[in-house]
Amino acid sequence: MKLKFIITGLLICSVVSAQDFIMKKTLADRYYSRFDYYKAIPMYEQLMNAYPRNFSVCEKLADSYRRINDSENAEKYYAILMDSSYVNPDYKLYFAQALARNGKYEQSADWYRKFAADKPDDTRGKTFANAYGNVKQFDGDASEYSMHKAGFNSTRSDFSPAWYGKGVVFSSSRKNFSIVKFWYNWTVSSYLDDPLFRKYLCFLMFAKPKFI
Repeated sequence: MKLKFIITGLLICSVVSAQDFIMKKTLADRYYSRFDYYKAIPMYEQLMNAYPRNFSVCEKLADSYRRINDSENAEKYYAILMDSSYVNPDYKLYFAQALARNGKYEQSADWYRKFAADKPDDTRGKTFANAYGNVKQFDGDASEYSMHKAGFNSTRSDFSPAWYGKGVVFSSSRKNFSIVKFWYNWTVSSYLDDPLFRKYLCFLMFAKPKFI
């Protein structure tokens, strides 16, 4: 009788565990489908800790890290996918890209070659395999240049600089100072909105444009 209760208890725990997995994965997938990777990632991490060989979760987690430009974690989880019985050729490409971003050029070149073997019509495989297989070719003129971080750089994405008069203008995802906040869940940062739109929005709200 005791053995019967033990078996029944184990079955109940198994069912509850399966239901918990389904519920968490469904919610994480919902965030993922909305490009809300910062909310999806910790949930996928919890699922991976409980089910370390679940490749369906690992795929979404690796892709989430890739999309937020976290190459170290992307490499970690794409490496797990490389051990699966079938490897999607695109994952070989993403794994090669992560390795290159992490400075592992020889390994990156190897995976670019594997990607090229699977998709010979995609020129990225052969092109980057050749490039990362001989990175010293890019060091020839390095001593002729000196790079320094600009004083107005922020921790956010600052890009597309252009000369304007005697100064420089550029785009940035740093927080703006307008009253209405618009957040982009993909990167948890401000939208790169058009200043003209913000002026128009302020005009609608206060009947007076706020120039920024």
